[in-house]
Amino acid sequence: MELSSKNDKLWVVWIHTYYGKGRTVEYIEAKQASWLVQKILKAKQYMIEVGVNLDEVLEKEHITINYIYKKLKQDHQKMPWRKLVCNNGGMPKWIFILYVAILGKLATRDRLVRWGITNELLCPMCNVEEESMEHLFFKCTYTTTIWEKLLQWMNVKRQPMEWSQEIEWACNNVRGRSANAEIYRIVLASCVYYIWQESNHRIFGAQLRPTGALMKQIIQMVCGRGYMLSRLRRTLEELISTHNEF
Repeated sequence: MELSSKNDKLWVVWIHTYYGKGRTVEYIEAKQASWLVQKILKAKQYMIEVGVNLDEVLEKEHITINYIYKKLKQDHQKMPWRKLVCNNGGMPKWIFILYVAILGKLATRDRLVRWGITNELLCPMCNVEEESMEHLFFKCTYTTTIWEKLLQWMNVKRQPMEWSQEIEWACNNVRGRSANAEIYRIVLASCVYYIWQESNHRIFGAQLRPTGALMKQIIQMVCGRGYMLSRLRRTLEELISTHNEF
């Protein structure tokens, strides 16, 4: 904004004198300028592309980054699952895989067959049905067993559901800031990550682990991560003491 309002600073005066030559900032072009100056001047193009009225912006005396951000973001619908990802205390790699899974973009075998990469469709976990997002989370007998036990560990009294229903249930029931809600989001991200990792280990490394071993790893990793957050320690300790059979 200093550049557009011609504030009395040496570099601003220099740009207006050398590049502006009497033109307002929206019409200044500086093809021979440094990359930094070109980047600043090109920023106006991003605002034009999303329909921001530059005259309206330039008329304001004080412009904040928040104001510009909201102008660029516009009023797009917020995704109902955003809090499962953005408010998740899990490891970044867990959250990333959860995010990709929610979008339905994991490279499951049904997608790989459509892309012509493989002819193998069977799920590497159960070797009974075709591997797809809906099958892997949580129709597969292997993954259903793991998720069912994790639900019991969290004292969630229900049976595993289809993937789309699981996400809908989580969006409606664990979007708050309670310790139980936070732990559920972490467990979900961790479960999805380690199931996906197990699938890849079976395909590329021929490494097979029983459901109990994978479930214990998930709980151990969740507890290790959760203990870093003091607000979750007490609840995690209660879950561990209540379900020491896991």
